[in-house]
Amino acid sequence: MLGVLGVILLAGLVLANAGAWPSASYADPAGDANEAPDISSVTVDDAIPGAVTVRVEVANFEKLPSDSRIILELDLDRDATTGVAGDELVIRYWDDGLLEVLRWDGIRLSPSSADGMSVSFAAGTLSFSAQRTVLANAISFGLIVVSARTQQVGIGRVTGTDYAPASGRSTYALPGQVSFADPTGDHDAAPDITSISVSDTPSGMIEVRVATPNYATLPPDKIIGVGFDLEGRPATADDVFVAYLGGTGTVQVDIEENEILAPSERPNTASGSYEAGVLTLSMDRRELDGASLVGLGLVSFDLVGRGESEGQAFEGDVEALDSAPDDLTGTLLSYRLANRPPLQLRATKVLGSPARPRAGKPFTYSIVVRRLDTYRVLRSGSVTCSVFSSGARLPAAGRFVRGRAECSLLVPPRASSTLRGTVTIRAAGAVIRSSFRATVR
Repeated sequence: MLGVLGVILLAGLVLANAGAWPSASYADPAGDANEAPDISSVTVDDAIPGAVTVRVEVANFEKLPSDSRIILELDLDRDATTGVAGDELVIRYWDDGLLEVLRWDGIRLSPSSADGMSVSFAAGTLSFSAQRTVLANAISFGLIVVSARTQQVGIGRVTGTDYAPASGRSTYALPGQVSFADPTGDHDAAPDITSISVSDTPSGMIEVRVATPNYATLPPDKIIGVGFDLEGRPATADDVFVAYLGGTGTVQVDIEENEILAPSERPNTASGSYEAGVLTLSMDRRELDGASLVGLGLVSFDLVGRGESEGQAFEGDVEALDSAPDDLTGTLLSYRLANRPPLQLRATKVLGSPARPRAGKPFTYSIVVRRLDTYRVLRSGSVTCSVFSSGARLPAAGRFVRGRAECSLLVPPRASSTLRGTVTIRAAGAVIRSSFRATVR
């Protein structure tokens, strides 16, 4: 599941090749990793006569960020079998000041009046007060406080959270004041990508360094992935995806070919490490299938981990992410290898015209050849043809015709039932050979 998530997101990126350089650095805005408000403490008191006040302190925001809210879930009768999972009253306060009140009506939590309530958020603290009559005159109640922040991404909407407490409920009983501490740094946030640098070595290794300063070490529920879009390839094929898994500290390489993803067949071609807020990935350039120009897209994930408050049913779901370029759309980060590999060629299947050669008639066989550095069709170079019938070599001429390497010959009138041939293409120091076999009629 971990690898699939990264692939789904990265596969949606759009390649643009302009402006590549032999080595490059790229910046990405900080603070766009869907960091949820980090609850540090919850305090409940009855200092105002006839009312109860709840104060929620947030450690990382003076004011609530966009698309965020703080939720109070109250079990007014201290009975987990009533309401929804025990909740008879739910209060949602949004970053734009909207207050939503849901109350148990015996069947469901339904929208209700906010009469008798007041709420505000300032200087990193939510202050909520309610008349005791609004709280069913409860002298004791259970309380869960949740902060949440939603992010719109290519796969839909994802939500990061912080729960106080992380499990169970806090309990308040009148009279007096009770404070409940909550650990800082336990809120959801993807590794916040702020800079990327790419280089390659004469020995054929590509190095990508990704700075994510909000995590000195990478927790087990985090993943950072790099997608390489190879120049000229179809949008749905021939991409390479490299993911660093925080839980195991291992690197996973997946190759997309003909719209099918599979682990790379080459063992031990990539490695990675994460130290002091920087991921360093190294990958053999052979994984790039001979391409010399690539578009890079990066994405980091925060997933629901084992034992988190969301529950086992949601383990592996995306809670937050950051990407470069932003929003997983637009121009990729373009990089041209400084140390290009030797040119490689790739040929299609040999085609004959006509499909079956006829004795005494002209016959051609041809292939399309591509340069893997650009994936463009080869249109020049040498074409050498070798055709045999009954052990005798037949004259054949080779040339490029409209983007195909073509061999032409005249089939002898008394040719054997089978022709065997090879076409050899040479260009810029690269050589490729393809063979064919055809039955004469």
